[in-house]
Amino acid sequence: MSAAAASGSAAPARFLATELRAYPGRWNIALRCLLSCAIVIVVSQALQVPFLAVSLFIVFFATQANIVMTRLVGLLMFLGITLAVGATLLLAKFTFGYPAWRIVTVAMLLFGCLFLMRASKLGPMFYIVALVITAVQGYFDLIPIAELVVRAILWAWVAAIYPLMVCLLINSLFLPAEPLLQLKAEAHRQLMQVDGALARAAGEHSDAPALDRDDLPRGVLAVQKLLRFAWMRDKAFQGDRGRHLALAAALSSLREQALHLQAADRQPAAASIDALRAAVGRLDEGIRTETRFDLDGLAAPEEGADTIHSPIAVTWHTLRALADGSAEAAPAAAEAKGGLLAADAGTNPVYTQFALKTLLAMMLCYLFYVGVDWNGIHTVMMTCLIVAQPSLGASSRKIQLRVIGALIGGGLALFLTVFVIPELDSIVGLLLISLPVLAISAYLSAGSERISYAGMQIMFTFSLAILGDFSASSDLTGIRDRLVGIGIGIAVSYTIHTVLWPESEGKPLAQQIAGLLKSIARLIRESSESAPLAASAVSSQAWAALGNCEETLSRVALEPNWQQNDGENEGATLRLQNLLADSREILIEAGALRGTLDAHAGRMQPAQQGAVAAAQIQIADRLQRYADGLAASGDVFYAPPPDELDTAWRTLPIATTDDAYAAARRSLRRLVERVDYVLTSAQTEAGETQRNVAFT
Repeated sequence: MSAAAASGSAAPARFLATELRAYPGRWNIALRCLLSCAIVIVVSQALQVPFLAVSLFIVFFATQANIVMTRLVGLLMFLGITLAVGATLLLAKFTFGYPAWRIVTVAMLLFGCLFLMRASKLGPMFYIVALVITAVQGYFDLIPIAELVVRAILWAWVAAIYPLMVCLLINSLFLPAEPLLQLKAEAHRQLMQVDGALARAAGEHSDAPALDRDDLPRGVLAVQKLLRFAWMRDKAFQGDRGRHLALAAALSSLREQALHLQAADRQPAAASIDALRAAVGRLDEGIRTETRFDLDGLAAPEEGADTIHSPIAVTWHTLRALADGSAEAAPAAAEAKGGLLAADAGTNPVYTQFALKTLLAMMLCYLFYVGVDWNGIHTVMMTCLIVAQPSLGASSRKIQLRVIGALIGGGLALFLTVFVIPELDSIVGLLLISLPVLAISAYLSAGSERISYAGMQIMFTFSLAILGDFSASSDLTGIRDRLVGIGIGIAVSYTIHTVLWPESEGKPLAQQIAGLLKSIARLIRESSESAPLAASAVSSQAWAALGNCEETLSRVALEPNWQQNDGENEGATLRLQNLLADSREILIEAGALRGTLDAHAGRMQPAQQGAVAAAQIQIADRLQRYADGLAASGDVFYAPPPDELDTAWRTLPIATTDDAYAAARRSLRRLVERVDYVLTSAQTEAGETQRNVAFT
């Protein structure tokens, strides 16, 4: 087997290993979801509440990572479902018996919901409204009596609302996931990574997982998100925002230095490592018990180690700033105030185009299943709505997960229907075969967005086939119709969204990366102008921007137009990957420079401080100009002007006897080398692209 083939076969295994790992809190989400599902199954079967698959869908949708998100999503779902049921009742009153008017009215309602899904801050609520209207649409064709249609709609409201109440009750009383506890657990995980890096630097064994570059932005995003949830949950906790932001910034700085420490080629002094590990442990204990953090009784690292191992000095300085209360993070950026609609809702044609594309796909599927009189595949319209996403890459991912989930759920249902269902005679047996499948689905659903919808689809396909009736059934046509409907809906939706106004994130990603580089330039500039650790808030924003860029790139790689033009887009994909990797390295070196300057604050002469600050501003301006050009052109192969490659400006006065100044010069040199590499690579790859185009 070739190396390329081996690497290709190992990639899916690595993806699955990453997505299936049990991160802290994942089993908690799965257990809460499973307990709610068990109660809903028993209640629906005992009281004969119809639409059990819909009830389980509501449970999966409403069960979130913590109680704040669960209540927020629950409120939006309640409003959305109630609004949708009210709209469908009015629809039944005024259009029953007039199919043409009903179809026109439904199309108008769906167009409005689809438009507001993209153009409104309440997009999830309008998604629920559109989903309910689409699901109820089939009742008008299946039930010939108006009174029975109204009863079915009201039963649908009951089947959706009571599981929502069960879910909120379970999430509030049993195994409640409090954001503050999740925040403490995440801080503990990150501090254990730092402790593990310190232990390995001293040659000791550590069970803590090694810190990698990809985990840095994920950790920053996790802390920021949990902080917002904790502030929403407790207003008193929100009153100490400054200290919380300082702690979040310190966690980011500690992990950056731990990453540098892992790459160090010299072993620090044992006494320095012991002092730092004791301080990290004390910080972890202070976060857990919400007590004051101090360094009383701990000796500072040795001066000799500071000179050789700057991560040691920076780590100690970060901890000392926290203990002294001098770690003041910049206040969080105020969220933009505005109405419910996006600022460009009236001018951006993308929202209208998205609504028209999705509506066209849904109406074509509706005409097909009505025209062939195949009501068993009426969920084909729902498939078009579910896989409709803001970009082709996101739609392709949703399509893949929907197909995989439907095949797994349908396969399990088929096996149980043939071999197990005929032997069942009680609800206990039904629970015994259903709960394991729901547990697997809940665990998958609690993962990242790259895999979570597969769990939802496994549950829904399985539930429609096994839990669709109030008695055991061996009819296989429901499974067949479900899979056929999914296949047709995916084919129609894929074609419409690919042909009509396809939305690609490839070019916008170049501008998104330009925004990332601007944040890094700002960080470099802030390091020369701000108080110690004040620039850490900017660093956190830059890490968050890096994480968003990486997520966007993962969607771009799934875009069908991007994959079809291999000759053109393969090089662009590689360039985007390299640009993100280079941006990560610049961000790491910028953080190292910031930490070095903080650790050696007050030790350099004024002339030396001025020289370093001037160099920082020059580096930041250089990176800013490249980012501006990249954003203006939108071309990933944008090359900076030749004069940007002139490196004569970076000469600094030499002071070999001044340890503080020498440490700053070493950090500056590494940062300059990274920026030079990015600009030189841009020139080289742009030249190669022009030669390839000319040759072609």
